[in-house]
Amino acid sequence: MPGQCRENWASGSQHVRSSRQQPVGCGLDLLGGGWVIGDSPVLDVEGGRAAGLATLWVSRGKNWPAELTPPDRTVTDVVAAVQVLRGEDSAL
Repeated sequence: MPGQCRENWASGSQHVRSSRQQPVGCGLDLLGGGWVIGDSPVLDVEGGRAAGLATLWVSRGKNWPAELTPPDRTVTDVVAAVQVLRGEDSAL
């Protein structure tokens, strides 16, 4: 579909490897918002927040570090993260 980013990247933290070592630019204007999803409180959530994006932390059963500001949303796994993004989660 025109206007949608089809290239994504992932870190090895979810046992998913990317063929690229850096984010893929997809020409989207993120001034209207967007999500950063990840399992690293500092790299993913704090980094996303610093970029002005909504944050979704994949906890994988871990507790959020008390010294950090919590993410906008927390889920336990990637399937739940997809449900949030698709609007299938009632807590949105």
